[in-house]
Amino acid sequence: MNEKIIPLELRAMTPADLPAIYELELLGEDPWSKGILRDCIIVGYDCWVLMNGQALEGFAIMSLLVDECHILNLRIRPQSQRRGYGKQLLRHLLLRGKVLGAHSAFLEVRASNTPARMLYQQMGFQEVGLRREYYPLAVGNEREDAIILSKDLTDE
Repeated sequence: MNEKIIPLELRAMTPADLPAIYELELLGEDPWSKGILRDCIIVGYDCWVLMNGQALEGFAIMSLLVDECHILNLRIRPQSQRRGYGKQLLRHLLLRGKVLGAHSAFLEVRASNTPARMLYQQMGFQEVGLRREYYPLAVGNEREDAIILSKDLTDE
């Protein structure tokens, strides 16, 4: 079999990426608006896309505050999950955070998101707190807890 392999490209997000990013964002729970995604680029957050040729496989958004980086959003196309793409994006964000002067990284994850929690644990994140009823659920007015995770970047 002579299948052509297209290498993945990790590059800075641009406004031209917004339609594909928003389409992917809508596949998840409690999606951000297109305006919020656009504003992340405008204000200068560290925004990245993972491309497979012309196809968007995932994206990530991180902010840097003094000596902490906050991973705000990391999403992988559902059919592309469990291929190491999330780990690739997360590694990149952690390296960027360290290069930009962060000593620690923080993020929040839905308590029910076991695959993401496992990834973060594999990458050295530790549970440091809980935000009760942080995320809205898709049905009704109920809400789900967010687990706050942190990783020390000074040991790497």
